[in-house]
Amino acid sequence: MGTLQELTQKIRRKLRRLYQRYIGSRWSRSGKAPAVWGVSYSVFDGEELLEYSLRSIRESTDYINVVYQTKSWYGEPCSDDLLDVLHRCQAAGLIDELIEFVPDLSKTPRTLELEKRSLGLQHAIRAGCTYFMTLDCDELFIPTELVAAKTFIVEHGITTSYIVEVKYSYTPRHRQLDHGGCIAFFSAIDRDSVLGRNDWHAPHFVDSTRRISPPANGVRYHVLGSMIRMHHMELVRKDLQRKTKNSSWNEGGGTWELPPPGPDENEKVLTGRYAIVEDRFNIRFCQ
Repeated sequence: MGTLQELTQKIRRKLRRLYQRYIGSRWSRSGKAPAVWGVSYSVFDGEELLEYSLRSIRESTDYINVVYQTKSWYGEPCSDDLLDVLHRCQAAGLIDELIEFVPDLSKTPRTLELEKRSLGLQHAIRAGCTYFMTLDCDELFIPTELVAAKTFIVEHGITTSYIVEVKYSYTPRHRQLDHGGCIAFFSAIDRDSVLGRNDWHAPHFVDSTRRISPPANGVRYHVLGSMIRMHHMELVRKDLQRKTKNSSWNEGGGTWELPPPGPDENEKVLTGRYAIVEDRFNIRFCQ
């Protein structure tokens, strides 16, 4: 018999699934789409950050799936820890659905990434979600900012939203000073939604595999500005070479390492590239 916490999490997952089925049937009967928030993670490596990301969004998200693969775009196997981390997070109620993706290595990595993220979108649609976002393990949020941004989206009828990212290197205390660009945030979805559209409304630097086709009943775009930031642990890893070697952007297959950050971490700015900030997520493997 499991612990009281495990039993509580199982009950929560079952109630959440029942709610999602109810929302889906209500949607089909009325033709209207209530706000049901869904997130899909694309996972191969970086699993040491996944739980931190999940915990940053769980209370504000109705449905979370993880689409994982055990071989990279280049055929390299996943770490020994990946499946254990996924099943532990699911048992803790942080993940509602695990979906395995088996890459066809005859296709390009970017094609496969789009297929993988699209699989997560399809499952979110089936679960009755009406807003959707796709994430990676190393992308985290401040929960209060997430609540405020969702409220703004609903109150202002925003169908497609973008937010600014803040990037980190070495540890969650080394914030990069250069502008991180925009990423796709929550967008309204319906049964016909697809990822990967070359949508001219999107900022040109938004990852094309994350762009969602606008809903049939109209479009309203918005960049949420200073309301919320996505905290991207871009170069924070136990094993950075695994990330650089297996990224879908790295079709050459090479690896590289970060140079040392500087001699004195107590300096406010290191070599003009990083600012020392508070670790707001208490990421233990970096302490």
